[in-house]
Amino acid sequence: MKILGISYGAHSSSISLLENGKVVFCLEEERHSRVKPYVDFYNNWFRFPQMSLNELFGRIGIKWEDIDLVSSHNSFEEIQYVLSCVGISFEDPNKFFKFDHHECHALGAYYFSGFEEDCLNIVLDGAGFGASGKYYLGKNGELSLISEISGVGEEGSMASLGLFYSIVTDFLEFKRVKDEGKVVGMSSHGKFNQNYYDLFYDLIRGEGYHTRFISLDQMAKTLNQNFYNLIGGRYWKNEKQDLAYNAQLAFENRIVEIVESLHSEFPFARKLVLSGGVFANIKVNKRLNDLDWVDEVFVMPPMSDEGISVGSCIGAYRKMNPDFRPRKIQNVFWGSSFSSDEVISQWDDRKFGAKKYVVSDVAKSLSEGKIIGFFQEGYEHGPRALGNRSILAHPGLNSTYKKVNDRLQRNDFMPFAPSVLFERAQEIFECSKSNYTGEFMTMLYDTKPDWIDRIPAVVHPIDKTARAQIVKFENNPKFHELIKEFYLLTGIPLLLNTSFNVHEEPIVCKPSEAFAHLETGIVDELVIGNLIFSKLD
Repeated sequence: MKILGISYGAHSSSISLLENGKVVFCLEEERHSRVKPYVDFYNNWFRFPQMSLNELFGRIGIKWEDIDLVSSHNSFEEIQYVLSCVGISFEDPNKFFKFDHHECHALGAYYFSGFEEDCLNIVLDGAGFGASGKYYLGKNGELSLISEISGVGEEGSMASLGLFYSIVTDFLEFKRVKDEGKVVGMSSHGKFNQNYYDLFYDLIRGEGYHTRFISLDQMAKTLNQNFYNLIGGRYWKNEKQDLAYNAQLAFENRIVEIVESLHSEFPFARKLVLSGGVFANIKVNKRLNDLDWVDEVFVMPPMSDEGISVGSCIGAYRKMNPDFRPRKIQNVFWGSSFSSDEVISQWDDRKFGAKKYVVSDVAKSLSEGKIIGFFQEGYEHGPRALGNRSILAHPGLNSTYKKVNDRLQRNDFMPFAPSVLFERAQEIFECSKSNYTGEFMTMLYDTKPDWIDRIPAVVHPIDKTARAQIVKFENNPKFHELIKEFYLLTGIPLLLNTSFNVHEEPIVCKPSEAFAHLETGIVDELVIGNLIFSKLD
């Protein structure tokens, strides 16, 4: 049975293909259009996954007549229109399953968690079809709705925790729907200020998990009025780090209150499943993981709206197969892949030399401080590079952080992540709890003191945390082998791993995009499949 999931809206459009309960493809429109979702947001453009559908039914070669069911959070009529734009007539509503927006988030997260035990499944985001969050109980392979947060404020317009963080991002003179991660990174550089904390917390104050937020417009207006009443005419832009710290702390505390309130009602559920854009905030995830009563946390790897289409597929499959249970996934390498012939066809041998991939050669280059582009098979579904569309570097050199930052034109507040061998992870990071979600780089861990100074490029300079990816051989043998070879040369069982893209561009999809990074000197060497490319003199 083949199920096609389709999702579109204001941002993060995607499609997914599920075959007999197994994910075969997940394609994100931004990877194919080369347009980041925030661009559409600011242009008030609602993009649908036309290029992804053309990729699936064109180059990849899936046939429409082989699709048994279609699923979405969009309506049947909307999906009819989307498919018609790529020349497909879809006329049978009996072959269509529609699911609620937040239910799609929850379905994907729960059934990928592998949790057989009772768990709380929490979805929090900016907005989705009238709600801004929902809470479910996962029990015996079933999800049951506990409650929801209205996405409509008391004044009748949009309101949510996710929108609160967007307002903060805008307030700190970044771009919302784009720069929230910069605020998270900046927050660790600030310090507590009771007045600033109250300023932010008062905007999201509530009682337990039964809550309703003031609207987006009212939140922005109240924040600005109260802030300028507080500071008067004082210059404040040198206090942005403190403002970010206190906004982040208020945000974390409010989410902890929600989770604690749910736990008081369902004390037997000691595992957490998290999805929705709010949980792209890695510091929130750590706060929840650090709660004493929490046994384990799983964060949906494509936690934002790019994960909606695969969640709808899971929902449709379970409708047809009620015995389907949560199970662990090995990886999320579900994007487009390219054959050796396709790679060769995009290689300009007048510009780039090539030699056969030898793992020891690449490990040696990394040990010497070279920056490597690593491009393998299907791209990762979700925002994290996990070894198939990655830029890799030596984490132990003091020069690495600035070198990679400069080449990628990144902001200093955004730390890099380590990819660490599973066999050595607990020697370096406090990751004995929730290490499965760490395989997808969705958890923040404390770094053990003996390692802080040994891997400066991947440890946050203030709070000494790291957003580690835990790499198992069975999940990605080639990447694991490379890290192990680097370990033999340097004594460091991890690599700096960041997404294969210049800052503010989508992660690369095609070989030609990777070659462009080699040509412009962003990477020193490029590994695609079993070839190593370098620029000719």
